[in-house]
Amino acid sequence: MRAAYAALHVLTAVASDETLLALPFLELPSRTLYPDYYTTIRRPMCLHDIERRLEKRAYASFGEVRADCETVCGNAKRFNLRDSPIWLKARALHVSLECGATAPGRARR
Repeated sequence: MRAAYAALHVLTAVASDETLLALPFLELPSRTLYPDYYTTIRRPMCLHDIERRLEKRAYASFGEVRADCETVCGNAKRFNLRDSPIWLKARALHVSLECGATAPGRARR
């Protein structure tokens, strides 16, 4: 499971405005403020959900962790307007995952 934690380490990257890229994705959006999110997004997920699953050892593989991280990014990009601050952070986070999160013994792209 060290690989899973390595994937989450990628999520600690800092944006150009010196804020944590992952900050907007730690928790799910408020159902009260963003009810459309829950009708638009079929599988809502946040980084704390992933963290809880890691703590419970609910992931069978690195690929499952990575897929959930990609779901978080994809949900944010799907719901938010293209080039909005949240969309840009989601894209940067997604790129960080693609470039930096590889399973042990696998080469980075």
